[in-house]
Amino acid sequence: MASRLDTAVKAAHEAGAVLQRYFGRSLEYRQKADHTFVSRADEESEAVIRRVLLGEFPSDAFNGEETGVSGGGDTVWHVDPLDGTANFMNGSPHSCVSIGLQRAGAFVLGVIFNPFTAELCLAEAGGGSYCNGERLSVSSLSLERGLHMVDASFDGPRIARKLAYLTHLTAEASRVRMVGSNALQLEGVAHGHYVSSLSDAIHAYDFAAGVVLVTEAGGCCLGPDGQPPRADAEYLVAANSRAHAEQMLRFYPAHAIA
Repeated sequence: MASRLDTAVKAAHEAGAVLQRYFGRSLEYRQKADHTFVSRADEESEAVIRRVLLGEFPSDAFNGEETGVSGGGDTVWHVDPLDGTANFMNGSPHSCVSIGLQRAGAFVLGVIFNPFTAELCLAEAGGGSYCNGERLSVSSLSLERGLHMVDASFDGPRIARKLAYLTHLTAEASRVRMVGSNALQLEGVAHGHYVSSLSDAIHAYDFAAGVVLVTEAGGCCLGPDGQPPRADAEYLVAANSRAHAEQMLRFYPAHAIA
């Protein structure tokens, strides 16, 4: 039997081929209840990932963005078949496949694949983070000198929360970026491209893989309670050190601002 990491890599490559086939084509996109979009590309990518993962490990549970949760037990695949759908639908290649594994409550494996740049990033608990075979390490820069990523969604109570966060952040650092993909934000922290990242209004399939990449690259991810994020975390910060992550967390209001 193949390892779960090898199987996740296989699934990511096959799903990436689906995304490449649809990229740049005229597709019908449907808006979901959370105001995000979905198309045949998302659905077929997830179907491929489900087939590969559960074909090898049928007793594992599966949590996909498009199909929800199936199966039971304490080993759960969290899958975003196309993270960055808005980018994809507008012809921007800043999107990816994200596959994370949770076991007994802890995130233990992550694979993020951008088929448009051919970057395959992977990590397993205790084994380090890698991109195309090269070991990843978080940045050593200070808050003032580094780049900072912020989730690109501004909707409802997130508007006030995020503007408050940005007010605090830009008092310390002026270099703020947005990419439109939570998985790629976290991958960027693991790469050392960014010192910090904020992701809000999220689900486990948005961050499961990225949390493992950041942690194994020497960084820190914190949920709302100041601990490693659980699957039900509504927002999280990632940074190149625990001290920076704690500071980022203090910048984010716990409740919407009237």
